[in-house]
Amino acid sequence: MLPGVLAAVLALAGCSSDGPSADAARAGATSTAAPSDPAVTPTASPALRWQKLPAPPLSPRTGVIAVAVADRLLVVGGDDGPPCPPNADCAATPAPLRDGAVYDAAAGEWTTLPEAPLGLLNQFPSTVAGDVLYVLTDTALVSFDAAANAWDTHPLPATDRRDVRLAALGNRVAAVAGERVEETSGEDAADEIFDPATDTWSRLPVDPLGPSFDRVLTDTPAGAVLTAKESVEAPGSTAPPIVRAALLDPDLTTWTRLPDSELIGGYRWAWTGERMVDPTLGEADGGAVDNWGRSLPYGGTFDPATQTWGRFVEAPDAYSGGWAVEALGGPVSASGGWLYDDRTAEWSVLTAPDGAPGLPGAAVWVGDTLYVVGGQFDGRSGSAALTADVWALTVDGTD
Repeated sequence: MLPGVLAAVLALAGCSSDGPSADAARAGATSTAAPSDPAVTPTASPALRWQKLPAPPLSPRTGVIAVAVADRLLVVGGDDGPPCPPNADCAATPAPLRDGAVYDAAAGEWTTLPEAPLGLLNQFPSTVAGDVLYVLTDTALVSFDAAANAWDTHPLPATDRRDVRLAALGNRVAAVAGERVEETSGEDAADEIFDPATDTWSRLPVDPLGPSFDRVLTDTPAGAVLTAKESVEAPGSTAPPIVRAALLDPDLTTWTRLPDSELIGGYRWAWTGERMVDPTLGEADGGAVDNWGRSLPYGGTFDPATQTWGRFVEAPDAYSGGWAVEALGGPVSASGGWLYDDRTAEWSVLTAPDGAPGLPGAAVWVGDTLYVVGGQFDGRSGSAALTADVWALTVDGTD
C-alpha cells in the first residue's frame, strides 16, 4: 500500500447476467441485455475512502496522459481550451500542452516536469517501458526518462500511425497496427519494434492471424500475445467476430497460433500476474438479420500458460455501475463504473468521491492505488466546467 493514501475496504460482490455494450462488434452485432437473476443481488459496499490529493501545479484540462512511471503518478500534456459539454457536437481543434508534473505519494508532493518537446494528448498512442514513457505523435516518438528527468525524441515507425497502438515488451516498444487489411510478406509486416539501445525500428515477424481488426499486443511471461478478430463482411456475416490469438516467443522470432476464444471484445487487456483480463461488460448476439444463434460476451480472460479462455461467471449488467472510471490494473481493474478483482472474480460498484465531476478524467493504477486526474462537470447550467483536482483510492493487496 502506498503511504499517504487511505485504504479502501471493499465488500466485493457480484450480480448475474451480462448487459449491453457500448461498442457492438463490427460484424453487424447488436447488443442484448440478459434479464437479471432475481436470486442474485449485489451486496452493498461501504463508502470508498477516496483521498483528494494536494492541488497539482497544472491548469484544468482534458486529454491528459496519466501513467505510472517509477512507482509514481506522471501527468503530462492535455488541452486546457473550453471543454465540450457531454453529448454536444464540438468542432474545436485541441491545442496540446507540453507541461506536466509527477506525484510522489510517499512525500505527498508534486514536482513539475521539464517541458515536453512537443504538445501531447492522450489520443496519441503511449506506453511505459521500464521507467520510460513513450508517446507516438505525428512527427516523432517522444520519450520521458524518469531516472534522468529528461525528454527525448526518436524516429517514427513506418507503420501507419492513423490506427496504431504502442505496447511495451520489456524495455522495447512495439508499434502494432489496429487493423491488418491484407496478407503481408516479411518485408511488408504491419508491426514494428523500437530498440532504445540503437534508437531504431525493425519489423516484427508476420503474425499467423491474417487480415484482422481490433489487434492488441499484450506482454506476458510466456511471450507477447496478439489478439485480433478476423475481417469479415459487415453486415452480411452470420459468423461472430470472435477473438483469436497468437503468441510471439520472447526472442521475437516465432509465432505460435493459439486456440480461438468465445469472446467478441478483446479491445484491451490487463495482465493480472496470472492471466490476461478484458473487463468489458456486455454481450451481443449478432442482431435480427445476421443472428449468431447465441449471445457472446465482450469481456473475459485468457491464460497463456495453459492456453485457456474463460468468461465471467457472474458479471453485472453493462451501464449498471457507478463512476465511469476506466483504468486497467493488475489484479484489480476499473471498468464501466465497477471494480473487478480477478483474485476473487468479483465486482463492486465504484462510487465517486464527494465533489467529484460526473465525467471522470484520465485514470491509472500506480501499484495498488487508483488515481483519477481531473474531470468535467456536466454543464447543466449552460457550460461545462473542468477541474484539475486529483483523487486517489487505495485497494489493499493489489501488489
